[in-house]
Amino acid sequence: MLRLTIVSARIHHSKSTKPECFVTANFEGTEKQTTVVKKQTPVWNETFEWSLEGFVLDSQSHVELEVHGTYNGEVSIFGSNKIHLKELLSVQEQLQTLSDIPLLDPKKKPTMNTLTLKVICTWKEKTGKVNIHEGLRIEQDQWKRDFSDNVQDFQVRVRIIAGRQLYGNNIKPVVKVLVGKKSHHTSVRRGNNPYFNEASTE
Repeated sequence: MLRLTIVSARIHHSKSTKPECFVTANFEGTEKQTTVVKKQTPVWNETFEWSLEGFVLDSQSHVELEVHGTYNGEVSIFGSNKIHLKELLSVQEQLQTLSDIPLLDPKKKPTMNTLTLKVICTWKEKTGKVNIHEGLRIEQDQWKRDFSDNVQDFQVRVRIIAGRQLYGNNIKPVVKVLVGKKSHHTSVRRGNNPYFNEASTE
């Protein structure tokens, strides 16, 4: 479970009226939004959660954050930033406070606006404990088993579910699965978020 608390923000602006501020947080295409607070230093303390079932955090995993302000019905962006989650692999189940994160303008340059967050990442499994390191998920109980030295036949089954946010225009994605000296290709799909749901058995 990924749990993110939007604590507060510091907004610097020249207009005399107080902005109506809110924050959007996007993880893997699922966006959540805070309530609107009319203050120059808004405080939310609102917590959002995303299930990590089916996800493995890696160096590319991040949460996209944007702070918005509304003046007379017009919405503007005070800044944005990304929180990369790779660091949480080594401090899982520990609450991290990220204070005064600089918000960036559309050219990725720091503004005077900041955002404060709290984030924690926890993994709960039905059986056994799980070690998570660099995207690998390994059941601890597996290390306690005594493996036989005899040569054994086994079967590998791989199911390709989908791709997310692939780069390029008018692309036709295909996945190649290589097991030993045998390979298997999925059907060709179209678009940047292809859905395969195909299995191969070797």
